[in-house]
Amino acid sequence: MGRSLAYILARPEHPGERDNRVSRCFGTEASAHDRAEFARRFGCTVIEGYGSSEGPVSVGRTPDMPPDALGPAPEGLDLAMIDPASGEECPRARFDEHRRLLNAGKAIGELVHRQGAQLFEGYYKNPEAERQRIRGDWFLTGDLVYRDEAGYFYFAGRGGDRLRVDSENFAAAPVETILGRFPGVSLAAVYPVPDPRTGDQVMVTLQMAEGASFDPGAFAAFLAEQRDPAAEVGAAVRTRGRDRAGDRDQEDRQGAAPTSALGFWTGRGPGVLA
Repeated sequence: MGRSLAYILARPEHPGERDNRVSRCFGTEASAHDRAEFARRFGCTVIEGYGSSEGPVSVGRTPDMPPDALGPAPEGLDLAMIDPASGEECPRARFDEHRRLLNAGKAIGELVHRQGAQLFEGYYKNPEAERQRIRGDWFLTGDLVYRDEAGYFYFAGRGGDRLRVDSENFAAAPVETILGRFPGVSLAAVYPVPDPRTGDQVMVTLQMAEGASFDPGAFAAFLAEQRDPAAEVGAAVRTRGRDRAGDRDQEDRQGAAPTSALGFWTGRGPGVLA
């Protein structure tokens, strides 16, 4: 279902939301925040798990696990986070007292089932795609994860979500989680744009909720308060929402004179829209 819950939650609240017959939903790929918010607004329990569509890998939730985790490796599944470049297993994730990931650049790797190749039947008439999934006995999921000392896995994005910033691997999903905490943001997307010198630069698009405006100064202060290294990478931010008149969608592009608190913010200081 992708980000379906995020799209629904982006709509303004109304009194009749709990007047429905839906009691549970499953497989929405929703964040812990969105699961809790959906339950609050619609009275519907969101059940999550992880499974590769190809079949070899599945991870289920347990009652005592952290709310933002995928779950532990099931008994009998030899799962690991592997650095795609070196083939070495990534170290366990380290967190601060606020549960912020401290070693994202080293801890995030591709989720691999090291005995899973025999369970994969292949793709129909697509041998090249099959080669990307198999390495000896290994089945490579294409998904990025990290794992804590207790053995719980956490989703960090698809393999295509990994950026190369300042010669370091950089996953988009943890940054989207951080930016989703900023007041007024209903959706956050992180993606690469070419760096004129080498690798990628980080672009962020924020979808502001109905009636919310983007305050560059408040956003700069919010980023300064984050103690997560993922929030320290310089980025250009594009915001999108409704203009102050509320009668049309508007997006101010770089170089244009801003007519509202929408447009591009390049981190050059509070109150600056490029």
